[in-house]
Amino acid sequence: MKVTVVEMRHSEFQKYKQAFIRTIPTIQRGIHELSNNSDETCYTSSVVAKRILDTSGVKSQIIYVQGVVENEIAKTIREQYGLDDLSRFKNACIINDGWTMGVGIGNDTNGRPNFHAVLYFPEIKEVLDMTIKQMHRPQYGIHMPDYYWGGVEGYKALFSEGFPRNMLQIENFNKIFKPMIDRDIRFKGLIQELIKDYKAQIEE
Repeated sequence: MKVTVVEMRHSEFQKYKQAFIRTIPTIQRGIHELSNNSDETCYTSSVVAKRILDTSGVKSQIIYVQGVVENEIAKTIREQYGLDDLSRFKNACIINDGWTMGVGIGNDTNGRPNFHAVLYFPEIKEVLDMTIKQMHRPQYGIHMPDYYWGGVEGYKALFSEGFPRNMLQIENFNKIFKPMIDRDIRFKGLIQELIKDYKAQIEE
């Protein structure tokens, strides 16, 4: 029987959360190996995380994030010139090494909508982003952690406040983008091993 995060004792939820966090490096390594080190694993990673946490009755849902990441130079330019004239903003960024990256915006080369999937815990308003490191661009002064699990406001702070920052649900998304876990039989064994590792971490 599933219970909401709110219905769990705080200490119980924290035990599951910390056990999962200790499992994250193994999860990331396993997914990258089976996906041939693809950078497009946000949805699969979120599905894997959800299925592992489901075993402890932790209620969560997959949502899709839209936003823009910017370095300090781009932020300064945006605050100085605004975004009413995007050409002016872009040119100033090019000249001054300002850098921005859209996340979950536009379409990919096949015409399908881009997206960035994360796991959301609605009762406590926390986000788990297993692939935030994909946005790490130290050469542009942008530094991202290996993962993010924390409050919504802290998560939104990783994105530029000058652009829309949306958290969306898309109906029937699994019919459009089927996660690799359901397309590759090797993931069945991986999931079993990850759940075993997660359960062992709970007992520690």
